[in-house]
Amino acid sequence: MSQGTHTVIFVGDSLPEDAYVVGLFVGVDFVGKNFIKVNQLVGLKNEKLGEKGVTIYPNPTSGLITVTSLLQESARITVYNALGELVYEEETADHKIDLSGLPSGAYMFHVTQGKTTIRKKVIKL
Repeated sequence: MSQGTHTVIFVGDSLPEDAYVVGLFVGVDFVGKNFIKVNQLVGLKNEKLGEKGVTIYPNPTSGLITVTSLLQESARITVYNALGELVYEEETADHKIDLSGLPSGAYMFHVTQGKTTIRKKVIKL
């Protein structure tokens, strides 16, 4: 390719869910980025709650997570790592959670409002 800025579009629709590295060689230098392919939308709504819809986004995340609800009330939010260990717990109306201090991996969010609890898996990059 000639010098300058170039755009390459990569469509990974046929790839299975997994962790990947996308790399680019520039001369003898290699630039790589990790990404995780998940077959779900970013900011998923949990339809099981009916009118109490909850959205957790972005998913996957590099740190900051937002939990929104159609209800304007506080929620008890607990987060567990893949071993089932509690890594975060808070009763909050703010619904912003910073995971940047946690290692990469899968985390299970439990969002409780009143008598309803939803569980959602979030990937931390």
